[in-house]
Amino acid sequence: TGVGVGNPDVRDRISEPRDLSHTLAIMTGVCVPDQNAVELLGEVPAGVEVVAWNGEKNQPEGLQRTRFWVPQVEDATDLEGKFAALPQLEVMQLLSAGIEDVVGHVPDGVTLCDARGVHGPAVAELVLGLILASQRRLPHFINAQRDRRWDLITDDGIRDKKVLVIGASDIGRQTALYLGESAREPHT
Repeated sequence: TGVGVGNPDVRDRISEPRDLSHTLAIMTGVCVPDQNAVELLGEVPAGVEVVAWNGEKNQPEGLQRTRFWVPQVEDATDLEGKFAALPQLEVMQLLSAGIEDVVGHVPDGVTLCDARGVHGPAVAELVLGLILASQRRLPHFINAQRDRRWDLITDDGIRDKKVLVIGASDIGRQTALYLGESAREPHT
């Protein structure tokens, strides 16, 4: 799916998912960032050529036929040069939920897709773990254990605490779900 930010023209081009099955049926080139990604794809349908390219100057054979591109994670450097190397590009699939680095740089006719929904649960679990570690003072106890000390420290835990989740994206919603009722009370 695509998510627009700020610019209505960009939002119009990327906010609504569109049927790309016709593109996949005639696709000849898929570009992924590295050989590991090629191996993760496994066997691909007949007529699909997969190349690995992380944006370096040395361009592999077949790159110019790429219609579907998965760029290196969070690498928005020299986008103009990268797009120039992909004259048949139709779809750019980011591996991140955010698209801020590429908005305004994607050529007309190229559909920009983000990875919204992919990272929400993992990030929400991380947020919950970090909140618990911070509130329960885990870093202090790890240091005390290393120093062979027993420190008596009291705290009031996280029960009945209020949490403000900033952001209404999938990551924000998933975080609110993991945090439970404390994050569900709306604040205006």
